[in-house]
Order: sequence, then C-alpha cells, then structure tokens
Amino acid sequence: MVEDDPFYSQFLQMHFKSMKLTNVVYFETGEDLMQELLYGKEKPFMCILDYNIDGGGMNGNEMLREIKKFDSNLPVIILSGQETLSVAVHSLRNGAYDYVIKDEYAFQKIQNLLEKINRLKSLEREERALKYMKVYFSFSIVIIVVLLIALNHYFDL
Repeated sequence: MVEDDPFYSQFLQMHFKSMKLTNVVYFETGEDLMQELLYGKEKPFMCILDYNIDGGGMNGNEMLREIKKFDSNLPVIILSGQETLSVAVHSLRNGAYDYVIKDEYAFQKIQNLLEKINRLKSLEREERALKYMKVYFSFSIVIIVVLLIALNHYFDL
C-alpha cells in the first residue's frame, strides 16, 4: 500500500489489523513500491495507491501504469481525496480495479473490495486446479486406452 499521509496510513493500518490482515506492506512513495515489486521476494496479492503522492514523484495513475507493466493482472485500488469524476474514469481506464474516495465510507469500501478480490482469486485458483485435473484425467484416459489396445494386441497374437 502506498500512502504518504502518516495519519491516514496509521488509520488504515489499524483498520487492516482489525480485519486480521497482518501481512500488509506500507510504502511512502510509489518508487519504493516499484523497488519492492521489481526486487522483492514476494508477489503482492493486490495494491492500494494514494492518487496524490507528495514528494514530486509519480502520482497514482502514473504508478498504476508502471505496476500494470510489471503485472497486468495485479488488482490495484486507487485511493484518493479527489472526487473529480474524470480522475476516477482515467484511473479505471488505466486498469485500476476500483477507485475509492477518502470519505467516511472508504475503509468499508476497501474492506468490501479486499473480500471481493479474495473471492475472485480463490475462484481463479479453483479454475486452474480444475483445468489441471481435466488435463490429468484426459492424459490418464489416453494411457488406459493405449494400455488396453496393447493388451488386446498382445493377447490376439
């Protein structure tokens, strides 16, 4: 998660702890996040980006484009104090999973999105497992058929 406002970051951290999310990594800049994405050992489950990141670096949409170059399937939520529709639309067009305005409902919206992303990731894992099982089953059938043909040929001699 990239959030340069230390107070808002603290509130989010407390909220995530209340949700029993203990493996959240916080960054003050998008550049720090990119270093972790490029050179870190673990692939993130998702990213939350503040749209207006202080420090003269990239804004949330610029970071979003860089993240999508790294991993086009990584869900990215843009979190912003801006209520401008054009900024939200631009974020979504750039590949954001969602755009959340920093208001009194932001924490609940983020929690709902995390649960939704978790369900989708679970479904994707199940789909991959089913595809693997289908291939394995098909391969097993082919082997059985080949063995039956070979046995039939062997006993017909």
